[in-house]
Amino acid sequence: MWKYLILLSLVLAVVACTNREGRRITFDGIAFRTTAQAVDRRVTLEAFVVEVRDAAAALDAARAAANYEGIKYCIAQYGTSRIDWVVDPSDTSSDTEARLTMTDGDLRVQGRCDP
Repeated sequence: MWKYLILLSLVLAVVACTNREGRRITFDGIAFRTTAQAVDRRVTLEAFVVEVRDAAAALDAARAAANYEGIKYCIAQYGTSRIDWVVDPSDTSSDTEARLTMTDGDLRVQGRCDP
């Protein structure tokens, strides 16, 4: 339960941060280019992958962007923000940071919507 409260407060804090045009959400002042898509649409929409480009510039902010994009994806597909992450990007432990997948400065995390 506490995990959802922390997640909700993180999302609410991030939603309040927008750039000058008011269209793109920023994380620590950075508007990351993000995508979230199903791993295999033919099988299920539940399993998805989020990619945050240029995440190496500010990893903590990129992790928040990945979490936000995953929530948006699950709400759009299933109407729920519950996610079972392979590696939870909102977990700030050093063990989690070591398990995150970074490729050429981009962050990739996988999850499954929990409808």
